[in-house]
Amino acid sequence: MDSSVNWGAELWDRYDSIHSHTNQGIELLEKYGQFVKERCSIESDYANKLRRLVKSYQPRKKGEDDNQYSSSQAYISMLNEVGEIASQHEIISEKLTVNIVKEVQNVTKELKDERKKYLREGQHHHGQLQNAFIMLEKAKKAYEKAFREAEKSHESYLKADIDINLPRAEVEKAYSC
Repeated sequence: MDSSVNWGAELWDRYDSIHSHTNQGIELLEKYGQFVKERCSIESDYANKLRRLVKSYQPRKKGEDDNQYSSSQAYISMLNEVGEIASQHEIISEKLTVNIVKEVQNVTKELKDERKKYLREGQHHHGQLQNAFIMLEKAKKAYEKAFREAEKSHESYLKADIDINLPRAEVEKAYSC
């Protein structure tokens, strides 16, 4: 048997485990989305705090004296670098929000909707299967009853056929039953 056809036969009665497995997958995706969302918040907060730090330690005077000393220039350069790092963290936060968080939310919604649809469909098929089992059981009981009656009728015919005192018309009658 082809393996592409065989996999469904292995899963047809595993409705509950498939239900659980798909739910766990969606929960993991939601957890990942929440992680990235919180990371975006942390990146954004970190960038804001770095910007405030840089702003609070910027030199107050911007005169010719600041440009003369290399240590002052190095200090200002270092503050500018920290400002650029803050910008990079803001960019990371924005990119994660746009590219990851929103996409994960969309995929999660789609998966939940699909899962709900397929679970409803699975419940419908499960109900049909249960009805088929009930009808099969009824048919089995009807068959058993008819079989017992047929055996009884056959025994009556054999007895009537052996009995020489019965007229041939009654033997034919027993045969037709």
